[in-house]
Formats: sequence, C-alpha cells, structure tokens
Amino acid sequence: MIGRHSSTLETPALCVDLDILEQNAARIGERLKACEKRWRCDAGGLLSASLIRYLAPFGLSGAALPSLSKAERLAEAGETDLVVTRPIVGPDKLERYARLARRVRLVATVDHYVHAEQIDSICHREGLRAELLVEVNLGRHHLGVRPGPDTQHLLRGIRRLSNVEVIGLTGDVGHLDTMTPAAERERLVWSAMGILGETRERMAQDGMRCDVVSVAGADLIGEAARCPEPTELRIGGDVFGDPHRPAEDLSLRPALCLIGTVLHRGKLERAVLDCGAAVFSSFERRPIVRRIAGGHELPDAAIDAVDDETCRLALGPESYDLRIGDKVELVPSADSVRHSAHRVLYAIRSGAVVDVWPLDLRSL
Repeated sequence: MIGRHSSTLETPALCVDLDILEQNAARIGERLKACEKRWRCDAGGLLSASLIRYLAPFGLSGAALPSLSKAERLAEAGETDLVVTRPIVGPDKLERYARLARRVRLVATVDHYVHAEQIDSICHREGLRAELLVEVNLGRHHLGVRPGPDTQHLLRGIRRLSNVEVIGLTGDVGHLDTMTPAAERERLVWSAMGILGETRERMAQDGMRCDVVSVAGADLIGEAARCPEPTELRIGGDVFGDPHRPAEDLSLRPALCLIGTVLHRGKLERAVLDCGAAVFSSFERRPIVRRIAGGHELPDAAIDAVDDETCRLALGPESYDLRIGDKVELVPSADSVRHSAHRVLYAIRSGAVVDVWPLDLRSL
C-alpha cells in the first residue's frame, strides 16, 4: 500500500494531503501560541490516534474525547493527558474510569452534583483523587449547568466532597458555528467567554481553584482565540480546513479528499460516482469536485444528486472526457464525512500513499 498513487486506491477512499495538513497545523499552533492558548485536541473531529500523535510537534497537547471508550483507546496508543467531555454515569463506566485514572491523567467533566458525588465515591473506594471540569451551558442547551447561581451552588457543593477537586471550567460554543452575520457571531462568542470569565472570578472569590478554562466549538481560531478568558481551545477537525468556510485570518486550505470511481456515463453531461450519502452528508455543504486523480482539474463539474451509495455529477465541456473507471477527487468538509464508512485514512504526499492511519477512535 505504501508508495501507491492515490489514483490506484480502492474507492471510496478517504485521504489527507500531508503537505496541506502540516501547513494548517503549523498556522493553528502559531496562532494559539501567540494568543497564549493551549491547543487540546478535540479527538471527536480526528478519530485517529496516529493522526493525533502526528500533530503533536505542531503544538497539540493532550486530547478531549466524548466517551470513556475513546479515552481508553487513546491511552492504549500512549496519550497520557485526557479529558472526557461527557459525564461518566453508571457503575461499570465508573469502574473503568478508576482503572484508567491509575494509568493516565484523566479529567472528568460534570454538570450536576450527582456526577461529582459518584466519582467521589469510586475514588474514595479506590484511593484516588479526581480532577474535574464543570461544564457551563453557554447557549447550546445540550449539556452544562446554567450560568449564575446554579453554577455557584454546584461548585460549592462539589467543594464539600473529599476525593474530587474542580480544576476549572469548560463550555461549548458549537451552536454558533454557522451564526451570521459575522459581527453577530463575534458578539455572541465574546458574550459566552464573558460568562466563563465571570464564573472564574466568583470561584476566586470563594477561594476555589480555576486553572483551566477549556472551550469547544468550530472556528475557535477566530474570535475565541482572541478572548482573554480561555486557557485552552479544543480544536480537531478544523485542522483539515473547509472548502466552504475559510478559517478566519489563517487561510487554512482543505486537506481532506474523497476519491470515487466513475461507474456510469449515460449522458455527456452526467457521470455517476461510487460515493454517496453513506460516505458524506448529502443535505448541505456537499463535497466540491476537484479533479481526476492524477489528472486534470474538473472546474465545471458539480454534485447535483445523491443517493445512499452513489452521487451524480453535472458536467460542463471541460469535464466531458471523464471515462468509466476514472478516479475523481472530491473535497469534503471534515464535518460532512461519515467516518463510520471508512476504516482508514490514507496519508498522501505528492499523490503517493506514505502512511495508512486506522480510524480507531470512531464509533466507540
């Protein structure tokens, strides 16, 4: 497999251009360093332990994962600084949490006293002391305690527990990813960061520790990086760039590529590929048609219909020479790729496969 040209891969194939990925990662790392923020990997957007390790030299440090299962898998791969971003609930998961916490630094996220109480209980039994982040609801209304008195009451309640300690706050502004216009998005992001800042000040007044203010959500390298409140930003899929939404100020280029094979050429103006809704989201921000793999650009080709297993391309005169069996490169957004359809990510440089990374953090 190593050394093969991308045009010879079995399709559909998910690939990443290493030259572009490295440029993007370097720009993100430099931006966060200049803003004095830590880059913690949002592993939910990367899904590969090999890829996370590959990005470490560019400033990525530690990982945030949505499930204990993914934390266990990443710990097996050698990562030792982990945050589980969803509450850990249930006896079996708490037992697993305790076992993993003996091996690595494992920070748990809570938004209710019951979460902290259960972790305190297992830590008391196992002779451990847990570090916690309290998630504050910043408007997404999915997880998180309401800001203000509810957050204060929770923090004061946790302080009475003997085997856990709150080390900071976390919040998610993912609901603002597509907010328009830009000025309104900026106002709302700064307002959300202000909520975290006010909460941190109240913690200080109560004599509580708040070393970490961790923020999740897309496009954090824009507004959130400039806000003084966060100490770390959880960035994952943004490192791939987005053909539909250039990252503010950084000129991040799209690094991901889906390769499909032409199955059908029933009309001069149409072609059908073996990539459909099973491998990418078909509802909005469909992949952009780029070129024949190893061949010329297809500037007048676009996806105009999608079913589960295939997509149909509308072709202009510059794309009429597509033939059955040709491989076509599509450029997707990271959040539109259905990772469950892919077992591996092919690392490509100058058109050739240089590594194959298992997507070992998917569907856990």
